[in-house]
Amino acid sequence: MSLENISIYLNAIICLLICWRLMFFQKTGRYRFRISLLAYCLILASGWTAFRLLWGRYLNVDPAEIALNLFVCFALLKARGNLASLTQNKKSRTCTWKKY
Repeated sequence: MSLENISIYLNAIICLLICWRLMFFQKTGRYRFRISLLAYCLILASGWTAFRLLWGRYLNVDPAEIALNLFVCFALLKARGNLASLTQNKKSRTCTWKKY
């Protein structure tokens, strides 16, 4: 097995983990359309990439693509699939400037 085949299967596994973690996230709280749309697009993109890799339709995998997918996968696993916690700015909740 060559290094190219290992990178293809590694990227497919990472994409399947991203897809799996987002698909089985159970939301508690209010519905946010934009976050749901972003999660849906990430599920479709990662699932489609994984299946194309496994079917042999995606022949070249860049190491930077693997690194980016791995970063997204680790971030989603750490947030337990909560995409809203990754996209929100915790400092924007409080107003620190004064109105004059």
